[in-house]
Amino acid sequence: MSDFNAWRSWAAGLDEMAFARLWRALGAVAALRPMRGALDEWLDRVAAHAVQTGELGWTLPPFAEPFAQRLQGATAQQWLDRWQARIGSRLDKAPLRIADWPSIEDDPAWLTALYRVAPVASLRLPLLSKRMLGWPLRMAALEDVDRGALRDATGLWPASGLARVVGSDAQCFACDVLLLSGEFDAHAAKLDGGQVSANFIIARSAMPLSREVHARIIALVEATEAGGFVLFEDDPGIDLPGRINGFVEQLSHARRVDVAACLAFRDSPRPAIVGLCDELARFTILRVARRLQARSRNVQRATRLPGPLRAELDSILPHIPDVPAPAARAPSGLESLGSDTVQQSDGLESLGGDAGAEEAFPAADAEAAVPDYERPVATYEQESAGASRLVEALEALERAEAAVSANRYLQQRASIVRDANEIPASHGFVAGLPARVRVHIGPPDRESNALPEPFPEDALPQELDSWDLDVWLSEPTHLPQPLGAAIILHRTGNSTACTFEFTPTAAEPFNGRISVLHRGRVIQTAALRASVSASEAASANGTAPVLESVLQVKRRLADPDRRRYDLAYVLNHAATDQPVAHAMGGQRAWLSNLRVVEKTVEDINALLSGVARTARDYAGGLDSDKGKTLLRNLAELGNYLHLYLVEPQRAGAAGAARRQLFDGEFIQVVSTRSDAVVIPFEFVYEYDAPADDAVLCPHWRDALEAGHCPATCVHDETSFCPMGFWGLSKVIERHALQADLALEGEVGLQSEPVAGRDTLKIAGAAVFGSSARVKDDQLGPLRQRLLAAQLDGHQAADWADWKAQVGQASPSLLIALAHSDGAGRAATIEIGGKPIKTIGITAAHIRASAEAGEHPLVALLGCDMAGTGDDYANPVAVFSTRGAAAVVGTVATVLAEHSAEVAARLMQGLTFADRTQTRRLGEAMRELKRNALLDGELMPLCLIGFGDADWLLSN
Repeated sequence: MSDFNAWRSWAAGLDEMAFARLWRALGAVAALRPMRGALDEWLDRVAAHAVQTGELGWTLPPFAEPFAQRLQGATAQQWLDRWQARIGSRLDKAPLRIADWPSIEDDPAWLTALYRVAPVASLRLPLLSKRMLGWPLRMAALEDVDRGALRDATGLWPASGLARVVGSDAQCFACDVLLLSGEFDAHAAKLDGGQVSANFIIARSAMPLSREVHARIIALVEATEAGGFVLFEDDPGIDLPGRINGFVEQLSHARRVDVAACLAFRDSPRPAIVGLCDELARFTILRVARRLQARSRNVQRATRLPGPLRAELDSILPHIPDVPAPAARAPSGLESLGSDTVQQSDGLESLGGDAGAEEAFPAADAEAAVPDYERPVATYEQESAGASRLVEALEALERAEAAVSANRYLQQRASIVRDANEIPASHGFVAGLPARVRVHIGPPDRESNALPEPFPEDALPQELDSWDLDVWLSEPTHLPQPLGAAIILHRTGNSTACTFEFTPTAAEPFNGRISVLHRGRVIQTAALRASVSASEAASANGTAPVLESVLQVKRRLADPDRRRYDLAYVLNHAATDQPVAHAMGGQRAWLSNLRVVEKTVEDINALLSGVARTARDYAGGLDSDKGKTLLRNLAELGNYLHLYLVEPQRAGAAGAARRQLFDGEFIQVVSTRSDAVVIPFEFVYEYDAPADDAVLCPHWRDALEAGHCPATCVHDETSFCPMGFWGLSKVIERHALQADLALEGEVGLQSEPVAGRDTLKIAGAAVFGSSARVKDDQLGPLRQRLLAAQLDGHQAADWADWKAQVGQASPSLLIALAHSDGAGRAATIEIGGKPIKTIGITAAHIRASAEAGEHPLVALLGCDMAGTGDDYANPVAVFSTRGAAAVVGTVATVLAEHSAEVAARLMQGLTFADRTQTRRLGEAMRELKRNALLDGELMPLCLIGFGDADWLLSN
């Protein structure tokens, strides 16, 4: 028999309501676990503790334990009588905090009994909250039906002004509220690896609530690093948008989160369960107000704050209460019976969070201090009087911070250690002597060497008061392994500093790379160059360490639905012209010499280009013998790429680190030099290399359709499978360089999605042109796809006509079925039989004017447009730099007569029959390749995208 049923039998003479009152009293005393005294003393302690903490602790008392037997020293009726005499109704509106779900109780009857007398009752999760809620609330979902519910909720007042929907599919990695429904185990598998994080989960269960379902929601909490949840059984009678709106409304009145969640989901057809860590349970938007006031004081001290922005803050901030930091709360008393619950601190452990719990009650007036979740605690009785003002203040503050924070820079200060003394490395490093490089971000410092360009701090999530940044230093000659560290960048002033210590090994130039990452993506990377002398005597002629060649890779990571990437590759050259890949992910980083993969890259290019020349022999795709042989050969070559770029590091990883880094789904590739080797990461093959007699996996179609291999698949040398290739299993974001700024050296990047402008709408007009080698009747498939997408297609006769068509039509899509020739500065690109130099492509070939609001998507399909077989003057780089939002190119030759078919497949993958549908560019590119293989087409495997994979495609 469960403990609850045992207690119910013990109090069999009570009706349900009376037992509920008894049940609350028993658990409240059990939470304090008094070791001596009588019942009246116990109840007095319960009342005093509730007044002191602002909440009522509760623990289910195990029926057979010795302590619980002391509770049975009074009869059930005596308990009720003494509670009424000593406490009465004073604690009826105290938020009840329960020491988690008791291990012996399978069914929620024990909790339902509490709800009869304590409508605000929440399970206390033994977690530390890592973040505070943002304001306005950022809401996200994984499924279309849930996104629909959120859209409906945010169409209601006050959620319409105080919440917004972010993200699409599994792309909302930083949200305040995550709505989930359906099979929880499937969600847990999808969320494993940290791609999505949330502060609070609203989950509707298809199964009756039980301890098992509770365990599953806890797994989702852990997967998303959430601080709490509300769990309810799905029922058609639940007005979910209305409940969500009610949650926002309660929060807008400065209610605690546990109060807001319980009241919003009160009176459901079946009781909802709320579970929260202490920090999140006690959070109110007063904390947002307090943080805004602190940030405003910082920014108003800045002398560079423009007058209009200062005036805007001065007009808004007086309406935001300057809430003092609260006094620390007493322990909640849940160090409890049969529970693993441990006492937590009340402080937020996140950067920029406020230590301490929420509003402390004054000790002078005990009656006024009795907890009452309905009592107003601030000037937020109406949304328009407070909560909406917080949103206005936040927007004004972000504008002001952006204006004064642009003058902070990535900086380094280097020294050498001689005879235990640290001296500036003013003449470079010395072989054999320890060197130290301190790195920080801040205003210009005379003692430090800074990059000429500001650090792009506006790229960081603006809902935080400070940011965790990962910093890596790599160097192919003097550092056997990259060195990693973390720094904290606050809103103003200097960041914390990190120190890299190493000993140069020889008198060869130090050619390092410093990369700064946030959420797994590279934000800024720079070269750190210095001379290295063989001896102290020679060091007088040396060159001091200096940062140069800035590359700001991500200017806009601030949007909440920006995904966390698992692995980032930065491709650059060392001083000896050795091509190097610097890989970073999680707590690991390593260097790879790209010279060893150059021949493999050439072989992949040649193999695919050979298919283009004899495409008819490969009709039927993977259902044909030649198609299977091609995929087996590509898998063998791709496994070499895996061997050189990934495998040595993967072998030493295990558990969660391996899943996140090497089995993760999102990869970023950044080329920082115009002549860097273009590695076709899409062809990295991570399964075992197939033997010569290996067979195509019989489940390959099922794997492509599902997006993952069945659990029964064996990925050894006896078989090969399309899902082993990164281009079919992962999202790869590749950034192109600005070829027009320099034909040598390192440069910046192209347009990116930002808040309010994150959608590539492929609608209206398209301009396309083709090489003279493409016959007009071969353009039929492309014309049909343009027509199906309701695009007004304009065919350009040559590049001059192309420019004119762009100026007149302002197209959202450009398609060049071109022929490229030459290399380097002599490279040309031809349509209509008239070639021009590749570097001669101007912004006017891409956009109607510099002031035009939209950047088009560009497809360049022809001879190795991505540049795996060329040095650096490839067309993708030029189009990327001069105005394209994103560019799709080819990693091998696609002959003219086949390019229109490939373009048609591309159009099919990037446009949708349902005009309300959207999809991220990275996922769309991956899916169109899967569908192409299912339809017997092989050449679309050559397609790769350049630009931000998070562009949202829409018709």
